Amino acid sequence: MNSPLRILHLEDSPTDHELIRTMLRKAGLACDFAHAMDRADYEANLARGGFDLILADYSLPGYDGMTALAAVRNQHPDTPFIFVSGSIGEERAVESLKHGATDYILKDHLERLPTAIQRALREVKEHRQREELEARLQQARKLETIGQFAGGMAHDFNNLLTVILGRVSFLLDEEPLSPRTAESLKQVYTAGDHAAKLIHQWLLFSRKHPPLRETANLNTIVEGIVELLRPLLGSPVALTLEPAFPPPWVLADRGMIEQVLMNLALNARDAMPGGGRLLIRTGTLRRCAPGDPAERPGDFAFLSVRDTGHGISPDIRPHIFEPFFTTKPEGRGTGLGLAMVMDIAKRHEGWIEVDSQPGEGTTFTLFLPSTPPEMEPAPSAPSAPRTGAGHETVLVVEDDFNVREFASAVLQRSGYTVLQAKSGDQALTVWRRHAPKISLLLTDVVLPGDLSGLDLAARLLSEKPGLKVVIVSGSPGVMTAGAAALPSSVHTLSKPYLPKILAQTIRTALDEPPAS
Repeated sequence: MNSPLRILHLEDSPTDHELIRTMLRKAGLACDFAHAMDRADYEANLARGGFDLILADYSLPGYDGMTALAAVRNQHPDTPFIFVSGSIGEERAVESLKHGATDYILKDHLERLPTAIQRALREVKEHRQREELEARLQQARKLETIGQFAGGMAHDFNNLLTVILGRVSFLLDEEPLSPRTAESLKQVYTAGDHAAKLIHQWLLFSRKHPPLRETANLNTIVEGIVELLRPLLGSPVALTLEPAFPPPWVLADRGMIEQVLMNLALNARDAMPGGGRLLIRTGTLRRCAPGDPAERPGDFAFLSVRDTGHGISPDIRPHIFEPFFTTKPEGRGTGLGLAMVMDIAKRHEGWIEVDSQPGEGTTFTLFLPSTPPEMEPAPSAPSAPRTGAGHETVLVVEDDFNVREFASAVLQRSGYTVLQAKSGDQALTVWRRHAPKISLLLTDVVLPGDLSGLDLAARLLSEKPGLKVVIVSGSPGVMTAGAAALPSSVHTLSKPYLPKILAQTIRTALDEPPAS
């Protein structure tokens, strides 16, 4: 059942007001009227707002219709405004339309009023739908901008992180190290690893890659990130963790859930510049009937982050999940954190609830579908990678000097003979001189010039089908377009990679039997 129309009627004649009420009722329009007979009553009602339509006489004692129209357009620019007058005249009627009136009806032709009202309301609805579509288009363009930015930057960032994490890993393997040095190197490694995950999440968010889901204990995910959060929050923020028992289980991408918690916790910190309390809880609930179209009945796990900060004002709240929307000072926020949180929730078939009052803090709660628990494997050392000493010759093609030197150093330590090239064209020159002894091509997918890593691999394989190939990329999905044309035996490796992972990938590719 539709709600009655809320109409503000500016009319000094009680008789005319009642006549219009009766006509609209007979026309089948359910209306709730607020009758204003003078300027003070009209402007007081206008300030309260909430009306679907304004009807106004043109000529009133001590007040005129054009001033009444200007007041509406100043406070409620989208609300339909119809003059209902016996003395407006054609010239003034046209002038009123130029100043924003929706329509005008003469009192001796009131039979036109119901049709005019329905048309005005329909036009408002269509206008709002256009605005919503334009807002969605604008958001899609923003997301496209994010994708272009993330894709362009990921390659360079992952090159840097490959060198940072790889060289730190080299140093951590050195003996002996003082405890202070070892601890510092571990902190650098942890920060670099977290940076790599952040870039990965940016790419997932912008390019809409599906989550890499696995059955996971939500308590374990939260407990694993909390120790990283404490130093980021600082001592003024008292962090408390309340994990549920028994623990909630979800089918989720661990990295994405960590990103949700990281973003919500850092937003909470910024909302408490003078310090405060941050409570992180997990739990389960059974929802019997959805309270929101985005929700649904079923068993759900939840992760909530509650702060004692300044809260979210009602005028800001509708915008907090929009990409690039931020209330933080310039240079302190990108406006992507909560947009990323909402995106992750949707891609896990979940949703976010926000409870906030200005001055009383904010609680964000992520709801995810529950999944049956699994027996958690006992901690064990990972299986030994196949990093045995090599003797083969490897052609390393990489345009970044530091990455190329790092990869070459890893392979040389493992006993391989390494040939280097910084572009596809240079790789062809090296190939022409040393093709018979080259056993494996290790190439980045993005290379300067016209010859990409994929093109280079295809060309060399056409000349030497038994060649082993490992394609490296700093941007997930970059290889998708051309990889289908390459043999299934071609291996891939994502940046940033560690020395052991690189050595293992190379050894696995070389030891793989030739395709039959």
